Amino acid sequence: MVKAFIKKQYHSPLFRGGMIVFMGSFGVGALNYIFNIIVARILDKEQLGTFASLFSLLTIIIVLGGALSLVVIKFSSVLYAKKDYPALASFIRALSYYLGLISLGLIILFGIASPFIYRFLHLESFGPLIILALALGLSLIGSLGGSVLQGTQRFVGFSLSSLFGVIAKILALIIFTLPFWPMSPVTGAMLAVPISSVLMLVLSLYFLRDILKAYNPEAPQLPHFKWKDIIIYTIPTTVAVLGITLLNSVDIILAKHYLIDETSGDYAGLATLGKIIFFATSAIPVAMFPIVSARHAVNEPHHKMLYASLASVGLMSVIAFICYQYFPELIVKILLGDKFLPIVPLLGKFALIMGMYSLINVLVNYNLSIQKYSLSVFPIIGSITMAIAIVYNNSSLESIVNAVFWNMTGLFVIMSLVSIYQNRKST
Repeated sequence: MVKAFIKKQYHSPLFRGGMIVFMGSFGVGALNYIFNIIVARILDKEQLGTFASLFSLLTIIIVLGGALSLVVIKFSSVLYAKKDYPALASFIRALSYYLGLISLGLIILFGIASPFIYRFLHLESFGPLIILALALGLSLIGSLGGSVLQGTQRFVGFSLSSLFGVIAKILALIIFTLPFWPMSPVTGAMLAVPISSVLMLVLSLYFLRDILKAYNPEAPQLPHFKWKDIIIYTIPTTVAVLGITLLNSVDIILAKHYLIDETSGDYAGLATLGKIIFFATSAIPVAMFPIVSARHAVNEPHHKMLYASLASVGLMSVIAFICYQYFPELIVKILLGDKFLPIVPLLGKFALIMGMYSLINVLVNYNLSIQKYSLSVFPIIGSITMAIAIVYNNSSLESIVNAVFWNMTGLFVIMSLVSIYQNRKST
């Protein structure tokens, strides 16, 4: 009986799809980390500080794309479940049109704000900002295809497009930072981002070609839900994703502004090593979201998925902390080089910061998947308090790390207590 049950679960679409998403996301996370390590190896400290601040700025600006991904996954899964492919094709076309307009508007606003960004981040040229504007528009549109692939449970296509996109980013990074190019290494490194977005968009459209062919201009555009439903879900999702993004970005940007170039490069090195924890664990909430959403939609139990996800992320974070706390010099020398040895004393504490951040990410994704929005506002409040703490404590690298650590600790404790209260109340 037990053997039959295990066999049934193994062949279920939920289990197999979840495993594909998990392995694909883990691979993408590992490759993204390799990308960051190569960046740290190629660029000097000052250039790394500039690149990290620009990359963090990009992730904040395209936060709408991250929120949209969750929205598209949820609503495209409804159309897929109803096998209404003409409506799904219409949904994709409509979103592409609106996203194009939003991207154009964001690029214009970015162009207006670019002189301020240039001065605030102490940049040496406008080249990286031009590439950043291009990456902004392409990243937002490029997120659509991958989200529809997840929503339609085409997990192989989603994983392949994501993997090849990151591989293209790594190759472009190596090629465009070669010394014979007439541009700065930072500009060349930034150029890898839009190239990756283009490839991911092309591959996603290829894997969705049969659905796109089903488009019927005479069919109802959204027969199963209204745009109002999408907007209602988008608002708390955007708030949550914005908060999560700011939590992992605002410190890097402020460090670039307040610290001297070499010290801001040290902080960027810390952030690069800290991201290994997030990249390693991010596969878990990515896989959890569609699975919990599906179970919630048909009123199946899903609390154990939260506990399993928290336990997995927690275990991986503890292992990372032990490595970073007891072998920091070895890790820094192997991954970043001797030039980053000043960050060794702070590596263990930063591992704790990223571990708590990864657990917060799980809590937020779980609540969004079951359409509970009470936790959505906490990350953005935490980001604001973090920014305030850094503004008043920015005299050194250690003071900024301490400000981020205590802010993240308080946020994690509060969100954990609220989540425990909610789960007890719902059971």
